[in-house]
Amino acid sequence: TQTHHTLIHEARHQFFAHTHGKAEGLIADELRASWQRCQDAGLVTSATNHAAHLPITDFPRLLTCHQSLLEHARGVMHHVFGQMEQSSSVVALADRNGTLLHPVGETDYLQRVALAGMTEGACWRENVRGTNALGTCLHEQRPVEISGAEHYSETLAFLTSCAAPIFDPQGRLMAALCIGENYRAYQHNSIGLVRVAAQMIEKRLFKAEFGQQIVLGLHPEAEYAGSLVAGLVACTAEGQVMGMNQPGLNLLGIFRDNLM
Repeated sequence: TQTHHTLIHEARHQFFAHTHGKAEGLIADELRASWQRCQDAGLVTSATNHAAHLPITDFPRLLTCHQSLLEHARGVMHHVFGQMEQSSSVVALADRNGTLLHPVGETDYLQRVALAGMTEGACWRENVRGTNALGTCLHEQRPVEISGAEHYSETLAFLTSCAAPIFDPQGRLMAALCIGENYRAYQHNSIGLVRVAAQMIEKRLFKAEFGQQIVLGLHPEAEYAGSLVAGLVACTAEGQVMGMNQPGLNLLGIFRDNLM
């Protein structure tokens, strides 16, 4: 909205002009903390911050390392892109280090976002690219939405992006999935869409990891035991627990370190 747009630009003026209060009360504390981390890292708001890019000779090796992730994510990503109502969007997957593994979108728009550094092998860590959905999501390990001038770098202000983390079957941060769209054509259901997509990928990874085990769905309401939000427990025929996803741990009040 225009009010939000005005507040963000006032916040940028206060924050980067080092005036009293550093934009307190104008933007969310989480966004202000991200800007502060970027400033502390020495990033410049007017720079493209494209420097970090995986050498082309190393990229095939990285894809091999993430073969299982990509196998289970590609179909979900194409499905997500099919849900978008306009073509000026991209669905991107990055590993836990922020290296972009696979973008999905129409050729013309992929070429446009490539000018902003959204290409395979590019690093989107927050301390490299500034505040952005992928990098900030990976830093905070939670779903994040960054819109227009909320990006630290002015060169990314044409985007509104949202991202959700993907955790492996052992509960470790594995990757992040992102939807990027033109700032003025943003769909407000995108944050929900990317969260569900991340959950779908996590469920696929869990079932693939424990394909030889019995996998049980847990939920306080029986009809949701097979849903994306259900807890998953993998166990042997003898009842030995081999693995459990984070919703399962939460439901049973178990810390992952105490699982085994």
